[in-house]
Order: sequence, then structure tokens, then C-alpha cells
Amino acid sequence: DKVYVLTNNHVVGEADEISVMLNDESRYTAKLVGRDPKKDLALVVFETAESVPVAEFGDSDTVQVGDIVFAVGNPMGFSSTVTSGIVSAIGRKPLPESGVAIFTDYIQTDTAINQGNSGGPLVDIYGRVIGINTWISSPSGGSVGLGFTIPINNAKQAIEDFITKGKVEYGWLGVNIIDLADSAKKDLGIGDLNGSFVHNVYKGSPAYKAGIRPGDYIVSVDGKPIQDTTHFLFAVGNLKPGERYDFELVRDGKKEKLSVRIAERKEDQDLAQQAKNLWPGMFVLRITEDIEKQLDLPKKKGELVVARVDNDTPAAVAGIRPGDIVMEVNGQKVTNLRGFYTALNEASGRTVLFRIFRQGQELTVGIDR
Repeated sequence: DKVYVLTNNHVVGEADEISVMLNDESRYTAKLVGRDPKKDLALVVFETAESVPVAEFGDSDTVQVGDIVFAVGNPMGFSSTVTSGIVSAIGRKPLPESGVAIFTDYIQTDTAINQGNSGGPLVDIYGRVIGINTWISSPSGGSVGLGFTIPINNAKQAIEDFITKGKVEYGWLGVNIIDLADSAKKDLGIGDLNGSFVHNVYKGSPAYKAGIRPGDYIVSVDGKPIQDTTHFLFAVGNLKPGERYDFELVRDGKKEKLSVRIAERKEDQDLAQQAKNLWPGMFVLRITEDIEKQLDLPKKKGELVVARVDNDTPAAVAGIRPGDIVMEVNGQKVTNLRGFYTALNEASGRTVLFRIFRQGQELTVGIDR
């Protein structure tokens, strides 16, 4: 007697009461099964003894650019509206700072999608659901032929998680990552490989236990190539907690493969409280002419500068500051990024000593592991 309805998280929002109206205008009181802002999905359920037609899922992995598709929804309050178009692109990823859910990729379509289409289906020519209409890119707030839908295959596991656990479980590796400029890749001996750069690792995390270290450049996860940092977040988030996966990375210019048992990702606020376990808690850059001018750095005092220090981390507690020029790590002179991370990871003992230059003075700072 239970009928499940899949929609967007931002449609359900923080509603205290939920009702579902079908095409014949029959209305039912519904309950929230689970919601997930990271994928912008939600599942609600209502009960009825009546026969209710249920949509058939298609296979979004087989969707190709140029396929004819239809969007169904209530755009601008006009119920049961159907619009048509084609698939314009697949595998679209929003920018991390856009506010759009990033733990999924998107199907792009020129089918007219407006406010009120959210949560409605995108279907193929056979009426099978291949996506959930989610957001548009538009300067005016109306359709300009840039609509984006969550592929249904990305939602299938979420549906199962909602029903069995009430939430979506995400994989957690335990690293801070960033995209690198070509000059930094050259400095690290990476060449033109795509991937994501690890600059901090949480002590005790799956990554730390498996041997992933700061300075590693991850190029594939579970045998699938990584395109960039956004793709990496998506790939790791969709791994099943408790399972083992192979991670291929470049370290000291050489490829290595490590097996990692993935953990369940905690809430962001819980991760923030683990700052003391983030090693080393800073990010360094090779000094360029532009950086030298922007930060007004002295010439010939070193090749590397601290670009960022995360609050409450070992580096922050030790007193490392952005703008510090790194000259030595544990007695080893470092002149490039590869040398810096090699010296950092080879350092033994409880404390790693950094020789830095700051405001006309050379200082030695010890960072406790």
C-alpha cells in the first residue's frame, strides 16, 4: 500500500507537512522517508489502497547527446506541463562554489525547464525516467535552454539508502585536495596527468591508514581515471563505506597503487572538529614573480611560500603563518614542491622542524605530529 515519490531536497525543504497530488487531483498526506542536500534528493511516501501508476526507470548510463527527451513538471505553477528537447551534454559538473549539489553529475538539456519543474522527471521517448529535473543556469531565472537533471542511475542507490537507512551514506577518504596549476604539476614530476592533489591528510583516517600522504597526486579511483578535484569528490563520495578500493597515485614522480578501506563520511561540522588531526595543516606554493610581487617577498630567501594555514591544525598551533618562506624541512634544503613533500614524509620522530624566513628573520619552527 506504500507509494514512494522521488523529488529534490530543495522541494521538500524543511516542510512540517507534506502532501502529494496526483494527475487526477487526488491528494494524499505524505511522510518524509529521507533527504540529502549533497545530492539534492528526497524521498517521501504515502499510503493508499487504490492502484497508482508508477513510473518506469530507464538507464541513464546509455543516454547520448542528441537523444530526444521530455520534461514533466509544474513550471510557474502550471501543473502537468510537458516540454520537449534533446540531451545537450552529459557528465556536467557544477562549480564547487555554485551552491549546486556536487555529489552527482548532471544531464544537460535544452528542454524548457523553469521554476516548478524541480523534482519532476526527464523521460526518454519511451516514457522511462532517465533524470530528475533539478536546476537551471539562467541570468533571468527563466529557461534559456540550459537545464540540468540528476541521472536516475545516480539516484537509485540513494533511494535504497533512504528506504533502508533513512539517509544516504557517503564514502570518506580523509584528505584535503586541490587542483594544481601546470607549473606545480611540473614541479612535482606529474607531467600532464589529470587528477587531484593531496595537501593534507587526517591522521587515523582511511587514507592515513592505507599510506596516502601529503604530496600524493591521485589519478584513479577503483580503476576509473580522475579528471579533477570535483570529479574526485564525487567518485569518493559514491564509494560504499566498509569496502576496499584501489587508489592509483603519483609520488616522487612514480606511480603507486594502494588499497583503501573507505569509511562513512561524517557531517561537515564533525570534520571541522577534527582539525587537530589534519597533517600538516598547511599548503605551500612555488614562488613565482607574481606571488613575489603580490606578497612583497624578499628575493633569494627561498623557493617555497606558505599559501594557507588551516585553523587549529598542527601547523597553526606551531605558529606557521601564510607568507612564511620555507627554506628547510628537518635539516634538508627544499627548493621545489617535490623536495618539500619528500622531506616532510621522510621525517621521523614526534616533531618536524621547519626553517622559515619571516619579516627579515630566519626562524626554526617545530610542528608536532
